Amino acid sequence: MEVQMRKVKEEEIKKIEEEREKDKKDYSDIFIDIKNSYLILLDGNKVGLCTFSNFIPNSVEVRYALFTPYRNKKLFMPIWEKVREIYGKTFPTVQKLYCLVMPNNIPSLKIVQKDMEFDYEFYKTIQEEGCKNYYPYFYKNPYYKEEKKKELTYSKLDAKIKV
Repeated sequence: MEVQMRKVKEEEIKKIEEEREKDKKDYSDIFIDIKNSYLILLDGNKVGLCTFSNFIPNSVEVRYALFTPYRNKKLFMPIWEKVREIYGKTFPTVQKLYCLVMPNNIPSLKIVQKDMEFDYEFYKTIQEEGCKNYYPYFYKNPYYKEEKKKELTYSKLDAKIKV
């Protein structure tokens, strides 16, 4: 089983949107911008969509969903492993990958509870902001490399200021 991800191509957007409209699942809050999403491919077949956003400081949130024919087929883990690899290599200066899971999504909850940590502090924050439909879980980026802070020197600036 080979899992790949690639950016959605411009010419694919209309067809994907049509397929999503036929689907029973409501994607309205899953994908911010399909143009910045990734197709999830399993053995060359388009099986879902994924997008990354960076609204939590020093972390990335992943949102993904499988198309209807591929749900409940035990595909979550191989796809999740590929998502983590791509995220880790793409964002090496980001410490955490977040997954916000709806409480009624039992299959996803079972998997993230095995593989990720619940963020109670973030949960309280999103509850206060009115986002009560999600449980936040995070995964630590194994590719994380702390950015080296550049020491600011003023010698060149001082030289320019001298009159």
